[in-house]
Amino acid sequence: MITLVIIGVIAAITIPALISKYHDEQLKTQIKKSYSTISNALNSTITNLGYVPKCWYSDDTDTTSGLNRNEQSECELLIGEIVKKLNVTKYCENNAIDNGCIPEYSEYGSTGCQGFFSKNSFNNSSSAWILGDGSIFISYARSWLVYYDINGFKGPNTPGKDVFALLIDRPKLNSNQLKFSGCSCSPGKNFSDALKDAYK
Repeated sequence: MITLVIIGVIAAITIPALISKYHDEQLKTQIKKSYSTISNALNSTITNLGYVPKCWYSDDTDTTSGLNRNEQSECELLIGEIVKKLNVTKYCENNAIDNGCIPEYSEYGSTGCQGFFSKNSFNNSSSAWILGDGSIFISYARSWLVYYDINGFKGPNTPGKDVFALLIDRPKLNSNQLKFSGCSCSPGKNFSDALKDAYK
C-alpha cells in the first residue's frame, strides 16, 4: 500500500512535467516548420515576380541606394502572391475573429505597435488565411506587418508562445533580400528569440 502511494506521488509530480515538456517540444517543431513555410513562400514569390516589391521595413540607415526604410506601396501585391504559395483552406478578408479565422487569444496588446495585436484590429484591419496544417497567416492592413499563429485553434493561443508578430524585413537596402523577422508588435517572446530557442 505504501509503495502504491509513493508511486502515485511520483507520477503526480513527473507526469505533468513530462506533458509540459512534450508540448514545448511540439511548439518548437512547429515554429521551425512555420518559419520555413512562410520563408519559402516569400522567396518563391520574389523569384517569380522577378523583382523586389516595395513592401518592407528596414533598420538599415545606409540610404545611398536611394530606397526608403519604410515601403508599403506594393504590400497588397506581395501579400497576395505569398498566400498563393500557401495551402489555404479558409480566408477571411475582414471580421477574422467573428468569421472563425482567428481564435480568441489569452492576451492582447495595448500600447505602441502592440496595440495592433487586438480584437478590434483583427476584426477591422486584418485579413487572415487558415492553412492546411491549421496555422494562420494574418496580414495587418496589408502592410509589412504580419502575425503568424503556428498552430491555429489548438492553443495555448498565447502571444509569444504560439502566435507571433513578424515584419517583412529588408536587412540591407542595397541588397535584394527580403525576409520575415520577429518584431515587438505583439506581447510575449519575440519570434526571432523563439526560433533561436527552437534550435537549441
